[in-house]
Amino acid sequence: MIKGYRDFSQLVLRNARGVDYEIEFYVRSKDLTVVAIHGGDIEPLTSELAHAIVGEDHNLFEFRGISASSNMKLHVSSLRFNEIRLRGLLDTTDTAISIHGSVGEVPIIGVGGGNQALAKCIATQLAESGFETQKARGRLAGRHPDNLVNRPRDRGVQLELSRGLRDAMVEGGAASPARGDPDRRTEVFTRFVEAVRLAVCRYLDERGVNLERAIADAARTTALIPPELKRLPPDTQR
Repeated sequence: MIKGYRDFSQLVLRNARGVDYEIEFYVRSKDLTVVAIHGGDIEPLTSELAHAIVGEDHNLFEFRGISASSNMKLHVSSLRFNEIRLRGLLDTTDTAISIHGSVGEVPIIGVGGGNQALAKCIATQLAESGFETQKARGRLAGRHPDNLVNRPRDRGVQLELSRGLRDAMVEGGAASPARGDPDRRTEVFTRFVEAVRLAVCRYLDERGVNLERAIADAARTTALIPPELKRLPPDTQR
């Protein structure tokens, strides 16, 4: 395996945008940012999956390798991908999903990251949609605080899709040029995207319900405080 660069700054110094790599990002809301930092020919199909999950609703940051050869040299760890626009975007986002590709022919999805509530929603929905999932461990766990997916306020979820699963999502396999043609993507691709989007909707809805419940509970608690306790003596007011 070709050794990647130490960090994004080193990558930029040794490669040219538009020749070796490309960057695409959209800012739409503060709820969710979907990230694919190993897109293009680095970890094939992760770019396309990120775009599909985003749709017209969420933020996107995509880094894709477009070099004529050896795109794995553009692989920078999630702990060291210090691209300034991505960092700024994640710092103003509530949560994030980072899409990655892993090795292995068994069609399986590793679910990791620091946002346990969102991870549970996604894992549950993926299982209900017929996918095999497992708790990501080791270097794929995505729980390190320096991992870019955990920069948002509520941290995020890292999804590792095996090569076997990604190959099943496109006619001819994940590395095929057909991956850019929606008509050549299989129902597995569609089913995965729909499952993740549905899980995100449920998570965001539940978070909104919980917020409304917390506000209502606080209002009820305040109403129970005797009026005389709500008025502080003059010498205690600050």
